[in-house]
This record gives sequence, structure tokens and C-alpha cells, in this order.
Amino acid sequence: MSSAAMLVVKVTDANGTTRRLLLDQPYTYASLWALVANRFELTETATGHLKYTDPDGDLISVNTDAELAEALSLVQDQEPPLLRMQLCLSASSTHSTPAGSVSAWAGALTNAYNERESVASDDSAVMVSQDDDAPLDSSAHSSQLQDAEHFAREAQAQQQASAAAAAGVAEECRAAAEAAASEAERIAKEALRIAAEAVRAAEAAEE
Repeated sequence: MSSAAMLVVKVTDANGTTRRLLLDQPYTYASLWALVANRFELTETATGHLKYTDPDGDLISVNTDAELAEALSLVQDQEPPLLRMQLCLSASSTHSTPAGSVSAWAGALTNAYNERESVASDDSAVMVSQDDDAPLDSSAHSSQLQDAEHFAREAQAQQQASAAAAAGVAEECRAAAEAAASEAERIAKEALRIAAEAVRAAEAAEE
């Protein structure tokens, strides 16, 4: 790999979307992650890591400059150098928060209502200009209300779905924490048992 070479990295996310990135020297994990975050439009709070498949067929995680350098060493003889990686995001990065979802739907609702209001105002102006004595049609207003109710229901459904997803993630974390605590307790008990046996063996040897 020449000193002026650009490294080609093809990154695929969990949905099967692949992006082709060009990484310039110096090759650092921070610069690579910045490219990934930009091309996949990740949020600033998104967390995760990258993986690649080594010659043995094992998936190797990359989180540091040293691990990236090790991955690059496997493709340095290619022309051009090409590294294929997988994007693995944490659960908190892949689930939308209830507050964010509600905010997005509220914005969509506001935009739709304002657009309908603008169209209705234009239609009313045309009707008045054609015939000052003609009665105003209330169908436009009814349509606005129907659309507002529709978006409100969708926003509520989205909020409930987001809350359920967040609850699911929280439950998974709780279960994992309980399992880890139980395993730690088992290991501690086993260590105490082994220590006790060692003490008894030492006492027996002294006798």
C-alpha cells in the first residue's frame, strides 16, 4: 500500500445497505467511524462498532486504531486495498425514543395542518372573488379536521409502539443484569469452596 493510497472500505449495516467509503491517511478508527456515521446518517448519540471477517472465517470486532491497523494488514497487498466490514449498532441506537417519535409525528401533523389551512384559504379566496354572495363551503374545514384526527391517531400509535420497544429493551437489559449477577454469585461461591478446600489441604499437610 503506497503512502498516498486511499483505503476503500465497504460497510454493510443490519438492513443489508452497503456504503463505499474512502479513508485517507492517517488511518484511524475515529476517522473511519466519522465516515460511517455520515454516510449512514447516524445520530450523534449512536454507538456501536465495526466488524470484519478474518481469513479463518471469524468475525473480528474493531474499536481501536490498533485493531483497525490489524484489519488493514490483511488487505494491504490488494490493488486497490479493499476492506469489507459490518456495522453493528447498539440496541439504544436502533430503537427510536418515545419522545423523538412523538416529536416527529407532531411536526408532521403541524406541517400537514398548515398546508391544508393554506390550500383552504386559497380556495376560499377564489370562491369570494368569483361570487361575493356565494356561501362558503365547509368541506375544506371538515377535511382539515379529519386529517388532524388521522395524524393524531397515528402519532398516538407510534408513541405506544416506541414505548413498547423501549420497555422491551429495558427488560432485556434487566434480564441480562440478573443473569450476570447470578453467574457472579455462583463464581464467588465456587471460589470460596476452592479456597476452603485449599486451607483444609494445607492444614492436613502440616499435620
